[in-house]
Amino acid sequence: MSFIYSKVLLLLFGLPLRDTQTGLKLFRRKVLEDVFPVILSKAFAYDVEVLALAQSWGYKIVEAPVILNFRSEVRWGAISFYDYYRTANDTLAVFYRLKILKYYDRVSQVK
Repeated sequence: MSFIYSKVLLLLFGLPLRDTQTGLKLFRRKVLEDVFPVILSKAFAYDVEVLALAQSWGYKIVEAPVILNFRSEVRWGAISFYDYYRTANDTLAVFYRLKILKYYDRVSQVK
């Protein structure tokens, strides 16, 4: 599913990332000071909104490899259909605000 989601994000936002949900991200302080005040997502597409908005405002995004060593005793929960639905819904909401409403452009002009 991560592969498919990364292709959807490439299509919708031009994000050339393999995994936006990895949880490990580094930002320059200026990016966060500019982007965080206008973020609306509270759940599943929060990472996508931060990255898509930063990219659309001209900030450079790079990806670095991360090596994960899973322990066999750790059990991972299954992702439910509802989680997929919420992720898709939230992602489309970010797309709508960014590309159709141009919400973030209006908000940035107010600053």
